[in-house]
Amino acid sequence: MGWGDGMARVGVIVRVRRRLPKRVRRIGLTLLRAMGLWSRPPSVDQSRHVPPQAQAQAPSSQVVSPPAGVAAGSALRRVFDLVVPIPSRDPAAGLELSRTLHFDTPAGMYVPEVLESRTLAGYEPYALAAFLAAVEQAPSGQVLDIGANVGLYALLAAMISDRPVCAVEPTPDLAQAARDLAQLNGLDISVEELALGDRSGTATLYLSDRTDSSNSLNPNFRRHSREIEVELRTVDEHVERTGPPTATPPITCPVPGRGPSSNFSRATRPVSI
Repeated sequence: MGWGDGMARVGVIVRVRRRLPKRVRRIGLTLLRAMGLWSRPPSVDQSRHVPPQAQAQAPSSQVVSPPAGVAAGSALRRVFDLVVPIPSRDPAAGLELSRTLHFDTPAGMYVPEVLESRTLAGYEPYALAAFLAAVEQAPSGQVLDIGANVGLYALLAAMISDRPVCAVEPTPDLAQAARDLAQLNGLDISVEELALGDRSGTATLYLSDRTDSSNSLNPNFRRHSREIEVELRTVDEHVERTGPPTATPPITCPVPGRGPSSNFSRATRPVSI
């Protein structure tokens, strides 16, 4: 484990412990245990390591040609199922059930590729546990998945709760993939193709040469060779448009690069992961 990887992991744990109430942290640890990810602080980088039990339960997957009727030359598609453990509210009760998320996305998209090979155990496990705990324990309000990519956080929130869920993703093909996955899984998610920031209008989105998960409004966040103009809103304006009432805070999840975290009014200040 490199120094940077270790410090990133410690930073996530410290932020979670400082900002989330004890009851949310407790649910987060329950989720980690339920997913086979928590005993003692690991000696390896958990963001790169998949526990043996998770490897044994890795979903079968395939990269397939487009279905009949899709234009020749279209990208291959990544098709697989992802098992999602749902923890009991009672830590002593263990798992209540598991659900399955169906994935069918263009083969080149980064997040589905990681989920296919590592399952949930190998994808942001600490942030994911804290997010799901917050969805369960936070005051009433919508879930706002900012920089949603293909919408994993939004899909999970819609699966385990009855909250309104909105995924915000400015990259057109990723936003379309999020819509398609919501429809495929029968989940009620609103997908908005725009960026959230410190003002309203338009902004330049820099498309990373590394992965589609690191596109950013910050030109210095990742090396890029392409850029597009996208709609930009403040978080307050977006919440006013989409509801529910601003007296009930949204729950957000991580934003790469320059994000809108400084642009919440007191009324819309969220539980933020």
